[in-house]
Amino acid sequence: MSQLTVTLKDFPDIDDRNKELAERKFMQSLEKSFPSAEALLAAFKIFQDASEGGDANLTGPELQQAQQFYKAFDKARQAGFQHLGGGEEAYFDVRLA
Repeated sequence: MSQLTVTLKDFPDIDDRNKELAERKFMQSLEKSFPSAEALLAAFKIFQDASEGGDANLTGPELQQAQQFYKAFDKARQAGFQHLGGGEEAYFDVRLA
């Protein structure tokens, strides 16, 4: 299991069961996109650094990892929202545990 936590934010009137299900589906999808928890964590850290303005200093492989995380995040977002519908302002917040 990775050292990341995911929290569904800004989804009004969602019950705890559906919130936990969405968060679990998101994380499962994200984890499936990487060969190991270490690879996921490394890609997340690189993506986080790049999104904070450090992308000019990325090497080719690091840029690929950041892009892989971005694609995996989008896929996971879709998986997490799949059963919910609505929630146009909602998003998944991913952080280091």
